[in-house]
Amino acid sequence: MRSLLFLVYWLCFVSVVKARLNRCSNRDKSALLSVIGDFSYPPVFAESFKGNDPCQDWYGVECLKGRVRAIAFIGMNLTGSISPRFADLTSLSVIDLSHNLLVAPFPRFIGIVVVGLLLIGGGCIAFYLFVRMRRSNRQSESNEGLPHTQESSELNEIVESDNKAIPMQILRDATDDFRDSNIVGRGGFGEVYKGKLLDGIEVAVKRMSQSFIRGKGIDEFRSEVTVLTRVHHRNLVVLHGYCLEGQERLLVYQYMRQGTLNRHLFDWRKEGLRPLDWSRRLLVALDVARGVEYLHTLARQNQSYIHRDLKPSNVLLGEDMRAKLTGRITTKVDVFSFGVILMNLITGQEAIDETRSEGETHIVIWFRKSFREKDSFANVIDETIEVEEETRKNIEDVAELAIHCCAKEPEQRPDMTNAVTVLGSLIQQWKPAIEIEEDEMGFKTSLGEMVKQWKHDMEASSSGTSLK
Repeated sequence: MRSLLFLVYWLCFVSVVKARLNRCSNRDKSALLSVIGDFSYPPVFAESFKGNDPCQDWYGVECLKGRVRAIAFIGMNLTGSISPRFADLTSLSVIDLSHNLLVAPFPRFIGIVVVGLLLIGGGCIAFYLFVRMRRSNRQSESNEGLPHTQESSELNEIVESDNKAIPMQILRDATDDFRDSNIVGRGGFGEVYKGKLLDGIEVAVKRMSQSFIRGKGIDEFRSEVTVLTRVHHRNLVVLHGYCLEGQERLLVYQYMRQGTLNRHLFDWRKEGLRPLDWSRRLLVALDVARGVEYLHTLARQNQSYIHRDLKPSNVLLGEDMRAKLTGRITTKVDVFSFGVILMNLITGQEAIDETRSEGETHIVIWFRKSFREKDSFANVIDETIEVEEETRKNIEDVAELAIHCCAKEPEQRPDMTNAVTVLGSLIQQWKPAIEIEEDEMGFKTSLGEMVKQWKHDMEASSSGTSLK
């Protein structure tokens, strides 16, 4: 009997000691309370959290030795801003805030991150936001997940062990030794190959060329590995892994089965595809606008998520034909490029076409002239689009937005937030045959009022420095 009582006493003692060791530090607890306050104390927290110790009783909070290491507040309908107090959680590695309605300001990142993000627009644009916080008085952790080569040592300070390193031989097997027939894309960085891993997952393998690596490639590779290994969201393409062996640097992404927007706008006959109807084109436009808007928000917060190369070939389509954006973003320059994409969607024609009249080879000049001449504008609309009266008015509204986006002076162009609002309103008015998620609706302001509003905002901020 005494032995049993002693055992019970000992187990209780161990439980108490363990609980005290894992008790959340007062600093982390205070920071978490401030974070929740910036979310406007939604009732869902009161329903989900039990007790007073975040490390033991709070839903979505993961701790190690009393320090908060990960936060996952997924689909909790959070509103408000992302608290700068996240930066006080010095042991925090990952924040998952997907499927919420959060706005700027964003907490500071460590360093300047230039990332070639692959974004998918549509739905409520909410992203898994990876924030590598300031870790005061902490030594860099060793990186066991990377091959121990001279090249990989350059990444040790920023890439922690995450089991995403993929041996080169596996990628050779997946792509049939990088056979030319598996190339699905080319760019200044190198080639992209379609492949299949041993578990059957289809992937896109981005193999960087040596000339790209010798330039700025290592910095961009470093940034992509740092951020994308921590980012997981339906609106971001999945990074399955990476490879650093010898002089080889490869990124392994989710494979986008429908390819680029180019295929469906310009090459659909050659590819044996069905042309996109207007409702689908409008939704693709909104997808892209929301992706660019998000990155521009980061740019305004001094986070260098930049694009510089927004075009149909950098818009990828998934199995459900929802658009993903690949590349990097700049602000007003990208607004112009987005306007060109809108013109591509309306006309089904490429940006440069030598068959057009002299002086009108670029789509912006030709499109602007045709739009002013109302009688001839109908002739520039893609012949595959079924144009009824309601469709025609809808197309004209998008055309007007495209022309504003392509204004000669950057300060005369709307922000991407304005473009998202306009397109969202048009989708609500249009009511396309395809199913639209409920959170893509809710816009009640007319197009004219929206245009007036962004013009007013532009004039009000004209005394400041414009983003270009």
